[in-house]
Amino acid sequence: MTLYTVLARPEPLTEPAVVPDRFRWTALLFAPLHALLSGLWVTFVLLVLVIAGLVAVAGFIGGGAAFLVYGLVAWLYALESPALERRKWRRRGFSREAERIAASADLAAVDWLQRGAGR
Repeated sequence: MTLYTVLARPEPLTEPAVVPDRFRWTALLFAPLHALLSGLWVTFVLLVLVIAGLVAVAGFIGGGAAFLVYGLVAWLYALESPALERRKWRRRGFSREAERIAASADLAAVDWLQRGAGR
């Protein structure tokens, strides 16, 4: 079971956004690709700049140290990606409606809708 945040627009008949609040392994293993596919453009650019900077200084600090720094950055991104995604939805006009514990995002959305969609 996972905790999901349900975000919705005030207009009727809009599908809610459901964001799981958990560590994302795909974000750890493929941080820039995950940011790009999640629509987190600023985060994607920052991750690419960090990688480029680490490649540039890898000769000075060593490849192992550069890889460790990248691993720490990817770990932090994997922890914070749910918060970044919630912020993305709030910028698009969605507001936080509820938190639901469910087995999947679809079940969290259905539970929120069955309870009166925030009423």
